[in-house]
Amino acid sequence: MKNFTQTVQRGIILILTLSALISCGRKSNVITGNIVGLETGDKIILTTTDVRTGATLLLDSITVTEPGKFKVTTTASDRYCMLFRFPQGTEITERSLNPDALNFRFFLEGYGDLALWGKIEEPMDWRYLKITGGLYSLPELAQVLSIEDSAKMIQKQAILLFRSDNDSLRAEGRKMISQSNNLFKSTDSLEQAFISSSPDKAYSAALLRYDYYSYSDENDMDRFEKRFLEALSPRVQATPAGEEIRTFIDRRRASTVGGTALEFDLPSIDGKRVKLSDYRGKYVLIDFWGSWCGPCRASSPKLVAFHNKIAGNDSIVMIGIACRETDENNWREAVKADSLTWTQLINSNPGDGVSVMEAYSVDGVPTCFLIGPDGRIIFREHPVAILPKIEKTYPQWVQ
Repeated sequence: MKNFTQTVQRGIILILTLSALISCGRKSNVITGNIVGLETGDKIILTTTDVRTGATLLLDSITVTEPGKFKVTTTASDRYCMLFRFPQGTEITERSLNPDALNFRFFLEGYGDLALWGKIEEPMDWRYLKITGGLYSLPELAQVLSIEDSAKMIQKQAILLFRSDNDSLRAEGRKMISQSNNLFKSTDSLEQAFISSSPDKAYSAALLRYDYYSYSDENDMDRFEKRFLEALSPRVQATPAGEEIRTFIDRRRASTVGGTALEFDLPSIDGKRVKLSDYRGKYVLIDFWGSWCGPCRASSPKLVAFHNKIAGNDSIVMIGIACRETDENNWREAVKADSLTWTQLINSNPGDGVSVMEAYSVDGVPTCFLIGPDGRIIFREHPVAILPKIEKTYPQWVQ
């Protein structure tokens, strides 16, 4: 029995070695699916995000011809990608390919074969499928990925409980979300160890990109940039994942307190075009938010109260910019439901340009900016933090 086990192990090692040698010259990633519930006629679309503009880039698109099976191919590597599934007959729009829409997000490290598997009983299940191969077969990430899988399953169950009308079940769902978040957080030290031991892995750059939030001062770009240069090899710094960090650093420097707010030209809820420069000479409070974002909706009453306080004051105006909306009707309904009566804009598809959200280096919403009459950024904070600061600094507005 022992000899048989050793023989199998040697065979696996040989196969892995041969696969590595064969893959050295390849320049594509192949993702295959074996998913119960995937039907003939379903559309599978593979995308990524342009690290410079934030625009969605189409990598591959296929129609399922055999139930449960698909294969997509891409030359993209060293970056995050999104895999979307659209049931037959579903309308596909630019907004439905939004990064925050229902998708399976994964990282491509180099080139190789990956496999996606699981079972779909409802649309949400697509986000919680399993993946193997490539990055997801690295032994040094096994513990991290195992913990994250457990956290995702708890998160999935919590979302199901949120759908209930039973208050006790919803309360249990909130506890489970907290448990899931704690599990995700518990991988931080393991991920830092991976970055330290893997300077030539592009995934180290992806992990480092979000380690920025561990810094006590969110404007401390010098320390973060130093970490970027010291922790990652020159090769990784030049990958899409590395370029995303460099772009983030440059934009964050430009959009931090004291920087000049970048111009934008966006459509309003009533169909007009609005520019930031239209308000030069006034203070402008900009709120980046989303109808789909729970914390954004929770902060709406505070923004409404502040807007009521400054009513009739010509020195300050408010602008809402809705981000990552997959359906404009949801945005319009949220504006009405939350009584957001100030100027409301939507962060339209950037096309060949840079989206406003990317240009202002807004990673998460809600995020507010107070812009001065000279166009410079005075405050950059969560709305709950920025509103008291504004009232304290400019008491004449709210008397």
